[in-house]
Amino acid sequence: MNMTRRKFILSLLGAVGSVGAGFGTFDYVRNMRKIFDSKNFVDGKFRNENPVYEIRKGTLFDTQKRWLTKKNTVPEHKFHFNADAIPEQASADLKVMWTAHSSLFIEIGGKRFFCDPVWSKVLSPVGFGGPKRFFDPPLPVERIPVLDGVIISHDHMDHLDKKITKLLAQRGVPFYVPIGVDYVLKSWGIPEAQIITADWYSTFMAGDVKLTSVPCVHFSGRGIFDRNKALWTSWIIEGKGKKVFFGGDSGFHDGFKEFGEKYGPFDLTFLEIGAYDKNWDRIHLGPEAAVQAHLDLKGRVFMPIHWGAYDLSIHPWDEPVERVITAAEKNNVPLSLPRPGQLLAEKDFVVNSKWWEV
Repeated sequence: MNMTRRKFILSLLGAVGSVGAGFGTFDYVRNMRKIFDSKNFVDGKFRNENPVYEIRKGTLFDTQKRWLTKKNTVPEHKFHFNADAIPEQASADLKVMWTAHSSLFIEIGGKRFFCDPVWSKVLSPVGFGGPKRFFDPPLPVERIPVLDGVIISHDHMDHLDKKITKLLAQRGVPFYVPIGVDYVLKSWGIPEAQIITADWYSTFMAGDVKLTSVPCVHFSGRGIFDRNKALWTSWIIEGKGKKVFFGGDSGFHDGFKEFGEKYGPFDLTFLEIGAYDKNWDRIHLGPEAAVQAHLDLKGRVFMPIHWGAYDLSIHPWDEPVERVITAAEKNNVPLSLPRPGQLLAEKDFVVNSKWWEV
């Protein structure tokens, strides 16, 4: 069987897996050409540029044992935050609000975007039985301003939230998503006209703001049958002389240095520091590797993301931020650690709110 025919058949079999993910088999088949044409789709699945393990072989027992005995992975204190007011009109200045985990409101070049907005109290396909949010979202849905786009890194439930996605879609907001994630959105009733699909190195213009999708090292899937049926990506957002890097989820890779040379320097980098472990160290950065990635990207200020909202690993819930502070100090990296819901202008980016110490 030649490779082209083999790839086509395996792509078709992906339609079967799409049923379990709720994509809709007909939609998957009808639009399969986009997936089939992607050089990153091989043998029926998307893959990283350089294959890596998602979890180390032979570590299942060790992982289960430590998971059952983990401690301090949820804060004892009950937090509550009220987000700062966001002006009605966008400005040309660079502003950002972290609402916890990897959810970011970004104002750049007169446009407004939300990256990976997640409002769910529980990360679960059935609404219970999954990791619970540590505190309510600081920014109520009704206070989210008019957006020029929602930017999604991948389809995992802590990055793609069905409820908030459907609510924002009702406003007519365009969604910028990796290939395959569009099928999830369409299965939720979001019009195809609102969905812009990206392969790695795709570029789009939102007015004067340029969005570029670049490779990262991760995986995808929301259920049992849809493993790696959708792509994962990082995003570069640039406008009016300002530039930020939104990493989404990723392990460390040589691409950070390449992106720094080709696209940098970056005014802000948003890189994940939580949910790491020795047994899946190739698909998550962790604090120290995140600092190195920031340096490779030629970043100016580093805002850590992917921490402080959900119990997704074995480490203590506040360990990522304490370790990243130490690593940043050793490498003279300016950190931005606002309280959730704090709106920062560029002059205020370097901050340490210490909100987790309360």
